[in-house]
Amino acid sequence: AAFVCSLKNYHGRSALYETARAFGIPPEEARSLTKRIPYFAEPDFLRRDKPAAGHLDIWKMASELGGVYAEISLHVGGVILTPAPATRYLPLEESAKGLTMSHFDRDAVEDLKLIKLDLLSVRGLAAISETKERLSLRSIPPDDAKTYKMLQTAQTIGCFQVESPAMMNLLRRMKPENIYELTQALALIRPGPTESGMKEALLRAREKRQSFRDPLLGKILPETEGLLLYEEQVMQVAERVAGMPPEEGDLLRRALKKKNGTRLALKDKFFGEARERGYTAAEVEKLWTTMEKFSSYSFNKAHSASYAAMAYQAVYLKAHHTVPYLAAALNAGGGYYPLTEYIEEAKRRGIQSLGPDINRSGFEFEVEGPNIRVGLTSIKGLALKTVEKVIEERKDVAFDSVEDFLSRVHLGRAELLSLIKAGVFDSLEPRRTRQILRYFQGLEDMEEVADMNPHEKTKMLVDSLGFSPGPDSLELYEGKRPELRIGDLGNYAGRQVELVVRVVDARLKETNGGRKYFYLFEDETGLLEGVGEKRCLSFGSPPVCCLRGEVRRDGAGVVKIHNCSFLKTF
Repeated sequence: AAFVCSLKNYHGRSALYETARAFGIPPEEARSLTKRIPYFAEPDFLRRDKPAAGHLDIWKMASELGGVYAEISLHVGGVILTPAPATRYLPLEESAKGLTMSHFDRDAVEDLKLIKLDLLSVRGLAAISETKERLSLRSIPPDDAKTYKMLQTAQTIGCFQVESPAMMNLLRRMKPENIYELTQALALIRPGPTESGMKEALLRAREKRQSFRDPLLGKILPETEGLLLYEEQVMQVAERVAGMPPEEGDLLRRALKKKNGTRLALKDKFFGEARERGYTAAEVEKLWTTMEKFSSYSFNKAHSASYAAMAYQAVYLKAHHTVPYLAAALNAGGGYYPLTEYIEEAKRRGIQSLGPDINRSGFEFEVEGPNIRVGLTSIKGLALKTVEKVIEERKDVAFDSVEDFLSRVHLGRAELLSLIKAGVFDSLEPRRTRQILRYFQGLEDMEEVADMNPHEKTKMLVDSLGFSPGPDSLELYEGKRPELRIGDLGNYAGRQVELVVRVVDARLKETNGGRKYFYLFEDETGLLEGVGEKRCLSFGSPPVCCLRGEVRRDGAGVVKIHNCSFLKTF
């Protein structure tokens, strides 16, 4: 076996970065220039974008890099299988991480008819399997009312494939009532159904609003009432409209997706055969345009169904076994959001996160009664071998003092300071100041000094872990903070408000009205979606932003904030 390689061309961001570097721009400045470019934009986008002041030449040159080969790397999951050692069949090299990699990319592998298996690593599977194993759950009820209630109200942070802001909006509008509708939701969230209008048509129908349905597609695809939802329906259209056999329909599906040279020949055949079968030129053109838009990014039904099955299990486990499931999600490394967000979600669910403790913490997050205990591997600057030594030493006899710990576990000053900052010794010696002066500074005979206050200890803990398992990290904000909280906004529709919040997610997207940022904010009272034309300005440790905007309710009555602007302080 050998891994498939990935031949990468320049996209907008990488083209701009590399060109800026070639012009002598320092890495950090070059990186900051790229942040204004949408993630998936091609270099051509730079022709329409307004250059940063003084950098017109960089923008012009970077825009010319469309289709230019950039680098070779390891494919994320493609493995070529060979009947004998791969060296007999494939040109090979070693990847950057020392793995055997073929010179062939996925398109070449397909053209050569080689056997390829795609192996995808999914964090959500780890969270589900760890929870089921811990609870000895062999099966999950298929039609649980509480699970579907959580899906319909989008209480899905931490659940595979259904936790992004876009997906939560879709769930609130669609309100799936069974696994078939959840499967449709997983297909609809892809850009293909959105760009082709299929997503909005289905949602308007479910909301009992006027919905345009194409009568032509209604005759061709009566089983989905004329809606293109899954990739293989392109094959059905090809067969029913142009009489194409399944293998040709599959070629057409792939050609539309990749927009390769085969597409033109198949387009001619599709148009010719469809006209012979009585379809007008306008009808065929319309069908082709719809299929093109739909095929850009779409799921096949098997893919959507398998993801829906996983999503259902995740939401079920969160609904009925919240503590072990969220602990498992944290151990899996989170999901769509940074790890901090899953700590905050646990707090919103009434679950206390307990800081790391030298006698109680394991390697990872663990369930401790109704709470979640932070593991020792979460502490920054602590080597894995040190964690292993700590756990091995206390296996038979717990540490009864800091002196006892230091006599049994030998470690450097930097790691000792990391442990002190994380508060792991607080159960043995509650005075943090004494821990620093006595055990880190080595002062033997010192006068009694006042201990640092809880606020200072929390700042130390956040610095050590990157999150606050105890008090909300917004309590560390030292500027003037408005009294208003996200949980209060239901009574403020139509009004301008000011809030201090954390930014959970920020995405720059193209819309009919131009480029906009779509945000997900939070504070200690809840989550809030926002839309604005400016990048957020976050500062401090942990970072917060001073937000100003107009409160509105969407069609489902959900409170959101529009025209977001960001200040340095209030």
